[in-house]
Amino acid sequence: MKRRHGGTLALAAVLVSGCGIGDPYNDERPPAPAEAIERSDERPRRAEPSGPLPRPATGGAPSPRAAVSLYARAFSNWSWRDVAEINGRVLAALSAGELRALVAQNARDLREDITLRRERTANRGEQVAIDVQGSGPERTVWVVLRETASARGLSGDSDTRVTVYRARARRLGERRWYVTAFEPQG
Repeated sequence: MKRRHGGTLALAAVLVSGCGIGDPYNDERPPAPAEAIERSDERPRRAEPSGPLPRPATGGAPSPRAAVSLYARAFSNWSWRDVAEINGRVLAALSAGELRALVAQNARDLREDITLRRERTANRGEQVAIDVQGSGPERTVWVVLRETASARGLSGDSDTRVTVYRARARRLGERRWYVTAFEPQG
């Protein structure tokens, strides 16, 4: 008998990221990242470059876990220089259906986004956990990412967040798996 640990993964993700429950009567909002760095003892530091991203030779991946893991890695690791290419090639090669159309449109929009060049934004992500649920040609995959955003090459601890994503993976064609949905939860 196969045990499912989806509930355990979701609980672990909530504990790692914090529950987000606060005082509903407190109207104070957290400071913007730049303001938070200026007011703390924390010094801005250079953002860590990511290693080379996987480039699928063919579309999809051999398993639902591999498809979502590769997609999550490409989704969370980019810089202003390569985000359009990552969306246009890597994410497109790993996605199918409506998600693939959205990824292609996003890549076109990113090529013309002057804010990315001006601010030199980047994101670095690390997969914390992954859980595949279901059977058959379509699976639900939960993935937890720890991501750090940076601008102008600098980031601080306040720029790091942990996010749980719910993905859908579908087996298509020659037994390859593709991501058909990838959405943050909560």
